[in-house]
Amino acid sequence: MYAIRSSSLLAGLFWALFALQAAALAVENADSKTGVLLSLRQNPSTVSCAEYSMVANYSTIGTNSTYRAAFQQASPLGTFESNAIMDGATKKLPQFMFNKAINDACGNLSTLAVTEAANNFTKGIVANFNINAGIRNSGELGMVISVVLATVGVLSFL
Repeated sequence: MYAIRSSSLLAGLFWALFALQAAALAVENADSKTGVLLSLRQNPSTVSCAEYSMVANYSTIGTNSTYRAAFQQASPLGTFESNAIMDGATKKLPQFMFNKAINDACGNLSTLAVTEAANNFTKGIVANFNINAGIRNSGELGMVISVVLATVGVLSFL
């Protein structure tokens, strides 16, 4: 019986919190002159320049096979998650590129992303990953192959 009362008390508190949050959201999105609620799609501040920049950068990486391969190799997320990020950004990019209001406010960030991706790649950076930090062949592999070939060659004469 006590469990039923506590769960109904929690449910009542949950619904009261939900109603309070909905009222706060309605007041926040209300136009001060008319009192009409603005939908999120009508509110121009929902899309930021930072989001446009991120979409442009990941789209640039996703459409260039060299950048894409380097990103997939350096990313700790794995191939499928990395592909999902880049493919999602590539699908979103046209809505930013052809939106005059966003381009007026932020500038043409897609062109900037292409230029800066090339600059960063020459420095060994793709997105926020350093691609020069991997294992480098400093001659040991050549030595191992040479020893294996010499051993196989010697054994073939026996």
